[in-house]
Amino acid sequence: MTAGAGTLGLSERRFRELVAEALDGLPPVFGELLDNVAVVVEDEPSEEELRELGMDPEEGDELLGLYQGTPLDARGFEYGGLPDRVVIYRGPILRIARTRREVIEQVQETVLHELGHAYWGAFPVSGSPGLSWEPEGDEPLSLAMQRYHEDVLEFMRQPPGHYELFRSRLRNIPELRADNLDGLFHSVEADVVGNVAGDLLLVPPILRKYWDRFLEPGPWGTWYEAAAWLQALSGTERPLADQYTGFAHLDLRPYGRLRPAGPVQLGPGVAEALGREERQRLWDFTDQFDLLLGEPD
Repeated sequence: MTAGAGTLGLSERRFRELVAEALDGLPPVFGELLDNVAVVVEDEPSEEELRELGMDPEEGDELLGLYQGTPLDARGFEYGGLPDRVVIYRGPILRIARTRREVIEQVQETVLHELGHAYWGAFPVSGSPGLSWEPEGDEPLSLAMQRYHEDVLEFMRQPPGHYELFRSRLRNIPELRADNLDGLFHSVEADVVGNVAGDLLLVPPILRKYWDRFLEPGPWGTWYEAAAWLQALSGTERPLADQYTGFAHLDLRPYGRLRPAGPVQLGPGVAEALGREERQRLWDFTDQFDLLLGEPD
């Protein structure tokens, strides 16, 4: 397949428009993080970038995005303030996405993931002011990162409780096993902000000290309330909520029917966003009508 052609046949201009729409649709807490980060579009990652990440395109590995810059924890007084970059790769995303809406969702997930790399380790660990994020000597990991990994493993060993939805999501990381924890550590470094929808109280207590200088308490407070709120949304609201909150992959089947404590709503601008989504779905259907019907006899 030609790079960038994709199954949707999107032009570069139209793809960039969808990227802009995806960024506009991020919740404010995430949009603020983009103030000093430039989001750029490139066609394909280089072979060198793939090799550095241990990826093999011949095995079907796709790199959707990449953070390029200096994480906050590595910025010293001489940091010049030039914006870091989150690169969005058009070809891989178009090879994965089947509709324009899926393009928007993939872009949002990629940006949130890469922002996690930009801001990870930027703040002191609460209660441990001497715990540094800077590696010492030849050590590959800083003391703070080692402690964080230990706390993550301790959380995974804890018995089921109020944070089981978060834990079950981590357990479902592909190829996760005792001798292969890279995916787990990568996720808890880059995906926590998106997975908890920016709500500090959804972060397990044992991990909260690493995030409480960065996140704030959000509208749910407990995973029970987040799950009940998600269940109570209408069929048209749920897809948007999945995209807006990062709750798309929560498995709520074992929880039966939950009751939210407060009103169920998505917040300001929902009607406009839902209308835009519906128009986009109709456009997708019309644009691919010939593909659905097939060639005439």
